[in-house]
Amino acid sequence: MAPRKKAPKRKIAPFYTAKTPSKMEYAGFWRRFAALLIDGILLSVLFLPLIFILAFAGAVVAIVVWYFLFIIFSVWYEVYFIGKYGATYGKKWMDLKVVGEKGQVIGYKGAFIRWIGRLIVGFTFFIGYLLILFTERKQGLHDKIAGTVVVNGKTEFDDKYY
Repeated sequence: MAPRKKAPKRKIAPFYTAKTPSKMEYAGFWRRFAALLIDGILLSVLFLPLIFILAFAGAVVAIVVWYFLFIIFSVWYEVYFIGKYGATYGKKWMDLKVVGEKGQVIGYKGAFIRWIGRLIVGFTFFIGYLLILFTERKQGLHDKIAGTVVVNGKTEFDDKYY
């Protein structure tokens, strides 16, 4: 009886299979800015009714509670969608996605580190975003901290929900 041949191991395709890292098309500043603007408008519209509801509790309490809930939801929104799909709604609508420097999925941990980087950029009066204009791979400070790039292209998000 002849020994059985082992089946070759299947390779799991990386998140960004269309192009190799050297051929990735990096997203520019204005497309990324538009995606950020879309996300900001979306989150603001979702939270606008809440400020009116909380206004009955008193002005100071309403502002504090609203701001706290807005920050918590904003963190969840970015970490969940970028960690799972590689794009928030704004990025999806602009056909952008966030991947690791080699084109891999960054996951929730990478998305959270990227969010921490965005927080740091906020402390620099958003100057860290201007790095996108001057770096070869169009990375902002938050991208460099997290080891990510934003590329043009569709995500798994598109296939599942649109």
